[in-house]
Amino acid sequence: MFEWIDSTIKSLDKEHKIQYFTPRNPKSTYSQANKERLKWLLVNKMIHSKFEDKIQNVLSDPFIFPDDIIDRLKEDEMAWMNFQCFSDAYKRIRIAYVEAARKRPEEFEKRLNNFINKTKENRIIKGFGGIEKYY
Repeated sequence: MFEWIDSTIKSLDKEHKIQYFTPRNPKSTYSQANKERLKWLLVNKMIHSKFEDKIQNVLSDPFIFPDDIIDRLKEDEMAWMNFQCFSDAYKRIRIAYVEAARKRPEEFEKRLNNFINKTKENRIIKGFGGIEKYY
């Protein structure tokens, strides 16, 4: 049995994108980027009332910033200062992306170092599918 929906964004042309929705397996998890999209859609009243309760349930768990990642950011004064100025949604998406590689130490370090370097340069990492709209 499927619950709620999953979405995919594709380019229609140079100026427009299409977002379509498909059934979602209830055992699957939501990426932080998808949670941020859902928050944005909910705030902008673009969610059908039939699905609002299910979405609220998905969004009810608070995001916890891993201490070791925050500590690494704090090691570089400029990176930490810039990080604090980024939007909360951007912070959650990027930290979740780094955290997703936790079980692969080399990839985790690569992602973390890239994130710290970009943050130090005060550069936002653009994401796939126009996610920066939700930053």
